[in-house]
Amino acid sequence: MDFPKTDYRDYDAYMLEYKQLLLRLGTELSQPEFNQRLDKLEQKYKSKVFQEDIHTFDSLDDLVKFFDSIGLSMSQESLDHERQHYEAGVRLGYASKFRCAFLRHNGKLGFKLCTMTISKGPMPLEHYKQITHAPTDLSEGDQQTLDLLCE
Repeated sequence: MDFPKTDYRDYDAYMLEYKQLLLRLGTELSQPEFNQRLDKLEQKYKSKVFQEDIHTFDSLDDLVKFFDSIGLSMSQESLDHERQHYEAGVRLGYASKFRCAFLRHNGKLGFKLCTMTISKGPMPLEHYKQITHAPTDLSEGDQQTLDLLCE
């Protein structure tokens, strides 16, 4: 694996804007409007957030195997946290996947894990809340999502 080109600050900024956009789908934005805004967001960050730094996995086992294959490990606490999000999405009837973004952080390799909940249309805000609140200990990203839900 090559050293990531994406800086963690750019990734965090992109994810914040993405979450803000996603939470407006179905309330303030129609699907075509959402798609148009998403295209603009992708264009804005295309020279800052690089797709080759972002990996998606169908299962937690696939994620762990990938980490093992490149000689990295993650804490059981992190795995359990993401598993709880994943399982909450599945219980609500959604497909879920795991995502890992490899990032530059002060010249060193870092990564951020998250769970993607896949919906065929706008997701009810209550479902966002249930999935976000699934782990006992909320991450910084979870808290950011909850703050956006309360705006």
